[in-house]
Parts: sequence; C-alpha cells; structure tokens
Amino acid sequence: MSDLAWVTPLKGEALEPITPETDGWFAHAKAQLFLAYQDERVVGRISAHIDTLGLTMPANQGFGPGVGQWGLLEAEHEEVFTALLSYGEDWLHGQDMKHALGPITMSIWEEPGLLIQGYDHPPTIMMGHASPDYRAWIERAGYVGVKQLLTYQLDIRPEFPKIIQRIVKSVRPTRASASAFAKSTIVSSRRRLRSFSRSLITPDRTHGDSFR
Repeated sequence: MSDLAWVTPLKGEALEPITPETDGWFAHAKAQLFLAYQDERVVGRISAHIDTLGLTMPANQGFGPGVGQWGLLEAEHEEVFTALLSYGEDWLHGQDMKHALGPITMSIWEEPGLLIQGYDHPPTIMMGHASPDYRAWIERAGYVGVKQLLTYQLDIRPEFPKIIQRIVKSVRPTRASASAFAKSTIVSSRRRLRSFSRSLITPDRTHGDSFR
C-alpha cells in the first residue's frame, strides 16, 4: 500500500471482530461476509450485518428499526467497490432492512465511520484509516453523511495546566479518569471520520459467508 501513514493491523485483532467464538457481539447480531475475486486474486471485501439491539433503539439515536450496517469495505477499484456495496445492500434488503448505515466494523464500539480528513496521520485506536478515494465512491453510490466523528491528540508529557491540577485535587478519587478533564480543555483536532446512510431499493441477492 502506498499510503505512508497506513499501519497494518495485527492479524488477531483483524480476525476477532468476524469470529463468533471470540466476539460477544454475535450474541445479538448476524453478519454476511463477501470477497471479490479477479483472476483468482482477492481484490475487495465487505461485511453486511445487523445488530438486533440496534433495531430496538429510537431512530434519533442513529440506528433503529429497519437499519442494517456494512463495514470492512476495501477494494482496489471503484467498480469492485460499488459491486461489493451492492451485494451488501442486497443481503440487508433480503433481511427486511430498509436503510443501510456504514461503514461500521462491526460494532459501533469498534471502528465506526470513514476517514475524510487527516490522512497524513497514522491510524488511532478504534478509528479506521481508508483511502481518500472511498468518500467519493460512497457518495456516488447514493449515500449522504449523517454523523461526523473526531479524534483528538493530547501531549501528556508536559505537566497539566494549573487549572486542571486544581480540578483534579478538588475532587474525591472515583473510578472516573481525571484525564477526561484534560482532554476537554487541551485538544487539537486530528482527523475527521463520517458515517453515511442511504435507503435500500435493491433486489434480494446473497453470496458469501454467513455468521450468526
């Protein structure tokens, strides 16, 4: 990969979210995995998944009835990218989902959103790092942005400002971390990610590996 900021994930960490035996998310969710091949070589991938807990949420909280998700989307070319997205949508439609939200890999607590700013920074925990081309490809597929996410950079080597030190000294010890105050006070925007959503109008079609 030509992206100098890209950091290859550990194989164990990459496999855990798609392994029902190791990820408790599958206790209340199901997923369909797809791979795209060209001349017997893998050129793309996607997951389509449904979190049954998310289906019970109010729609104004982001999920809600009829909302499925997709994630793990990687492809070498837009044609492959769009085809994989269509297969994921078809599977969701076949599961009676009316809307698609993504990218989310796999749970909202793992890697939500698509990187749209900050490509010169290496990936951070729980935040994906995707090609700059993906945003345009997703928008051309009919998706619109619904949520922006930010990560922050805080240098913890210098001493915290006096006001933060006074706040820390004034509170009784609890399980809450005092660093949360520091992050709210001394922050610099590092990178932006966005989630996209669209309504599904595709016919039913299913291929790939299914996990439940």
